[in-house]
Amino acid sequence: MHFKCLTGMRCFAAFLVIISHFHNGKALVLEINGTSYEFWPQIASSIGMTIFFILSGVVIHLNYRQHFKNLAFDLVFDFFFRRFARLFPMLFFGLVVTLAVSNTTSKLNETVFLNYSYLLLTPAFSWLPFFINEALQIQSIYGMSWSISTEIFFYLCYPLTAYFFLNILIHKRSILLVFLALLLIPLSIFYYIFSHPTEILSQFEALTFIPSITDKNIEQQGLNSLIRWTVYVSPYGRVFEFLMGVSIAELTLRRIKLFSKSSYKIEWLCIVLFIVFYVLLIFGNVDIAKSYFGTASFFHFLHQNILFAPLICMIIYLQLNNKTITRRLCENPLVLKLGEISYSLYINHIFLTWIFNWRHANGFFSYIEVLVGITITILLSFATFEFIEKPVKKYLIKIYEIKQFVIPTRLLLVFSGFASLYLMSNIK
Repeated sequence: MHFKCLTGMRCFAAFLVIISHFHNGKALVLEINGTSYEFWPQIASSIGMTIFFILSGVVIHLNYRQHFKNLAFDLVFDFFFRRFARLFPMLFFGLVVTLAVSNTTSKLNETVFLNYSYLLLTPAFSWLPFFINEALQIQSIYGMSWSISTEIFFYLCYPLTAYFFLNILIHKRSILLVFLALLLIPLSIFYYIFSHPTEILSQFEALTFIPSITDKNIEQQGLNSLIRWTVYVSPYGRVFEFLMGVSIAELTLRRIKLFSKSSYKIEWLCIVLFIVFYVLLIFGNVDIAKSYFGTASFFHFLHQNILFAPLICMIIYLQLNNKTITRRLCENPLVLKLGEISYSLYINHIFLTWIFNWRHANGFFSYIEVLVGITITILLSFATFEFIEKPVKKYLIKIYEIKQFVIPTRLLLVFSGFASLYLMSNIK
């Protein structure tokens, strides 16, 4: 099932992430009538990733829901291979370019470089808090590809999730209760984590299956903290957003109408609240914005999963069931085309920020620099979409659909899983 508006939403999510990454992560200071205001544009990347993960749940459930009514073996493998063909061609392209071109890799010693290569070759590298040169993996080159690894975790969870929705959650109220639980359960879990940072850190250090964690410079708070990994990077902190998307798709597929009238007013209310929350967040006199860079507070999680996620879900639900303003905007031809190449945009901007060192520019937000960076990213993404992402995906699926190749491709997927475990076990 295809909804054009969902493709358009991916465009906005991609540009929220891209624009926020084309600067050095410092606040911009605006002087208004003698009063200084700190402006934090990188908050947009957190919101963009939330949109991506919710959209992932919606799109996957709309298209693969019936595959898992009975958890048929053939259909499960079909789902995994099609997702593999969708994600990995561009992921590996970006990895090869990054390792080959970035001057940062040449500064790593041989052991660290091999460990880092092992890590990025595993589709599960965001599942544990790996550190490279005493920094969390997300802070290293190509670290922003963590979201692909997190996405793969969602795919592993999805077959049972779909089965649960199809065979257990029969009534309308049960789906709404699940959605409410997806807000309240992580709220309570992460409140405990933030309330006991020292205890949580000592528990992590005691886990022997996490490679060399006790030898690393782990912060209790900040960019290299286990709290930030748990909330922002790990699939265990992000899976709730994916499941919210699945819930919205299930409501749509069952033709459950939450609002019989006034969808126009409800959409405007969501838009206004979204803008108000965002304006409050990006100005540094609100502690939530500062937490992204300094102290990874509980409010960092709160704005990511509690403030914006329900609003995004409501806007998507209204788009799927009504001809709303945002739906018409997302179905604009230019927005649709950019949404179609959004995955290439996301992958390409990762290594472009490192190759050209845009993320470490000095001074204020350089508008010319950002414009040049976005332009190069868009042009490159059109090329990679047409010559790598689309044709390779089509070719892989074509091979998979040839009867004599079905068993070999399934064995390849199983081998890849065991190979990933082996590579992760060799990271020291």
